[in-house]
Amino acid sequence: ICVSTYRPCYVSLVCKKIRGKLRVYVHITIEGVTKPKQDRFGNFKHSRGNGVVGCDIGTQTIAYTTETKAGLKNLAERGSCIEVNERKERRIYRAMDRSRRAMNPDNYNEDGTIKKGKKKWTYSNRYKKLRTKHTELCRINAINRHLAINEEVNELRSLGDIFVTEPKNAKKLQKRAKTGKRKKRFGRSIKNRCPGCFQSQAKRKFRIYVEVPNDYKASQYDHTSD
Repeated sequence: ICVSTYRPCYVSLVCKKIRGKLRVYVHITIEGVTKPKQDRFGNFKHSRGNGVVGCDIGTQTIAYTTETKAGLKNLAERGSCIEVNERKERRIYRAMDRSRRAMNPDNYNEDGTIKKGKKKWTYSNRYKKLRTKHTELCRINAINRHLAINEEVNELRSLGDIFVTEPKNAKKLQKRAKTGKRKKRFGRSIKNRCPGCFQSQAKRKFRIYVEVPNDYKASQYDHTSD
């Protein structure tokens, strides 16, 4: 039950660097149940449905099914701006790497790997400008991903109030493989699509959150009938 008055619990200072300037915000934590968002006419912004929503969460996509609807969509996709900014982010990072290698040739082996041990790094003014630009772009991309995930969870919440999925495995998929020729795995995909954040938001917004065991594949399991 939402009440009209809340008691502030504590206040904390949050420092963020935005567009190259350090900004300090006051973060007030208030006791009580969060009140649903409403527009200026008093209507709820996000509808809440009833029923079971089964979801198979991958590294980049989610497949969901309900009694009336089923779908497949990409994670953290909010128009084309996210993909464009991700390409810009990778391009700036490659430019930073070239500048770092040009300024510190003694810190690298002949095969291009970094030497072991303590090293002294020298950064050019161009590298510092690129680093500032890269940091700002990463911040914008993180905000866009967070907003996109919230929109996707709200859409699923409008279809039901019981969320059934598998346990989290993002951290396991992010690690390098110990055996096999291809040791790289899904680190970049998980960083850009954030399936773990999607599960955390779903656990927070759905009335009932259920994780089924990994005894069989999620694509072979009917989430709505169990």
